[in-house]
Amino acid sequence: MAAVDLAQYILTRSKELGLNKSELASKSSISRSALYKLLDSDVQEVRISTIVQLANTLQIHPLDLLRCLFTNWDFPVKQSSLAKYPKDATGFIADVTYPDNSLVTAGQTFEKIWEIRNLGGEIWKNRKLVCCDDFITLTSHQTEIASPLPQRGLQPQQREIPIPLTHPNESVRLSVQFLAPPYPVTVISYWKMANAEGELCFPELEGLSCLVKVVAL
Repeated sequence: MAAVDLAQYILTRSKELGLNKSELASKSSISRSALYKLLDSDVQEVRISTIVQLANTLQIHPLDLLRCLFTNWDFPVKQSSLAKYPKDATGFIADVTYPDNSLVTAGQTFEKIWEIRNLGGEIWKNRKLVCCDDFITLTSHQTEIASPLPQRGLQPQQREIPIPLTHPNESVRLSVQFLAPPYPVTVISYWKMANAEGELCFPELEGLSCLVKVVAL
């Protein structure tokens, strides 16, 4: 366990937020002795609940702290049947904006932002996020209508966006501008990662989506 790396990360982030050790322990609802042992690398294991509480106080994702814990561990990364490339893996972190079933007004332009993490051993280079909508089911007035996305669904202003160079264990935020339909309806748009040739990197995974409810003005 790379407790030294974790301790340095916690101390650096605390300093950025202007928190001393006592304040960090208090705001995280953990004892000062437990925090001091963690910072002094005097622990054999750390509870997930402690990691989550510290992450909330430090205004970071718990995965950032967990990554520090396992920095020096040599985990074997196996080929995933869901990935195109060996040692490739992706993980969803959060809907930064407009989580599922968010309300938007008819005809509104809005920006959807997702955050994902490179969980594998491959560097994401020359990759892109592509729209995978061919047909979409709309729900309006309790009637389901299957219609082509460009005419009836949620319209992205770009059909693909570049993914910045992302190394293993790094997170990246991806954003797409959408135009909502001019009438009340529930719509969804699906997106997946592809390589430079347009081949899907994780063809069997669900990918990312933007699900919103359009309401009248």
